[in-house]
Amino acid sequence: PRADQFAGRLNRFVILQGRVLSVGTRKNRTYLNFGGRWSSDVTVEVPAGRRDLFGGTPALEALSGKWLRVRGFAVEKSGPMIEVRHVWQIEVLATRPR
Repeated sequence: PRADQFAGRLNRFVILQGRVLSVGTRKNRTYLNFGGRWSSDVTVEVPAGRRDLFGGTPALEALSGKWLRVRGFAVEKSGPMIEVRHVWQIEVLATRPR
C-alpha cells in the first residue's frame, strides 16, 4: 500500500491489507512499516501505552514479514498512517490476501 492509494481516504475509516516489511520500536511508539519509505508508504502506529494489549514489544516485532489486515482511520503524519489502539484493529492473515 502506497500513499497514492490513500488519496481521498485521509480522515476516513479504511481497511488496509499488506505485508509488514519492517518494525521499528521507539520509546513512545512502535511502527509497522508496509513499505521501505515511511514518508510515502503506509505505516501503522501502536502507542507505547498500548503495546501490552498486542502482546508486548516482542509480539509486535514478530509481525515483520506477516500479512495483516488493519482497520482504522487514515491520517497524514509525515506520510500516511493508521494509529491502532485496540487489538481488533489488527488481524494476522494466514496467507497473502487475494
